[in-house]
Amino acid sequence: MPRLQNKKFIVVAGKGGVGRTTVAFVLAHWVASQGKKVLLCLAHSGSRYRHMLGNREYSGIHEFGPNLYLLNIDPVAAREEYALKIIKNRLLHKLVFSNKYVNSFLDAVPGLSEWAMLGKATYHALDDAEEHERYDTVIFDSPPTGHGLDILRLPNAIAQSVQGGRMRQDALLRVALLKDASATAIIPVCLPEELPTNETIELARDLRRNGLPLYCAVINKVTETLPQRVQQYCKHLSPAEAKHINWARPSLIRRDQREEQLHHIQRLHTFLHAPLLQLPRLDNANLSQSDILTLVSNFDAQLSTHFTQI
Repeated sequence: MPRLQNKKFIVVAGKGGVGRTTVAFVLAHWVASQGKKVLLCLAHSGSRYRHMLGNREYSGIHEFGPNLYLLNIDPVAAREEYALKIIKNRLLHKLVFSNKYVNSFLDAVPGLSEWAMLGKATYHALDDAEEHERYDTVIFDSPPTGHGLDILRLPNAIAQSVQGGRMRQDALLRVALLKDASATAIIPVCLPEELPTNETIELARDLRRNGLPLYCAVINKVTETLPQRVQQYCKHLSPAEAKHINWARPSLIRRDQREEQLHHIQRLHTFLHAPLLQLPRLDNANLSQSDILTLVSNFDAQLSTHFTQI
């Protein structure tokens, strides 16, 4: 399997609330640490990510680490930028897009905002991008529409429905990129819980059915195993006995949670037929830069374990 750091386009997919953005930041830091120029594209994520950037707000493309750049894609701005590339006349472009009726119509077109975001992210990974706008690796934190699968199917849908012109050409370029396993990696993010596990198994099947390259899956917020000594002590401890031992109650809860998670991790192993990387649950609700780097180190160790050729 081609090395992850040599991919041009990495898609982080999954339902809302599973930690997609966190994993996207971890991936971006890790790939940049391999000496690649990385662009992390967030899909109109608002202020959700600011705590990972020192509570700073960014617009446009900004550098926020060595070899590491961030773009928070606004779908309206991306749509207008794409239109300008086609119209190639700023005055005409301004006349069209300053019209509120035109914008109201465009807002109502299904899939147009998603196409604009995907088009903007993939543009920076394509060889025909301007040299100063091209990156070694683009990481796309996909929006939680379905599994993120809907947005990945858009280029093929456009290529099949539009008979000619610039939009069809652009769609075909992106179909080729997304289906090229040497250039693209799709990484679902999952929680070790019933519903996210079911959804991730379904997503993996849909990706393969659509010819899209599943590279691996990341299981987020995994509870770590209790220390061996604590495990041995709790092994024969009943819940009634634990009520009278302050430290034992949370240990038993953690043990039971770990056992439940292992059940879902085993199901993912059985049905995904892809490497599973696990990131530990951290105590902080809003992860700091230090927390992200801790997860990067953990991710690096996981890659070394699962991909011995990397």
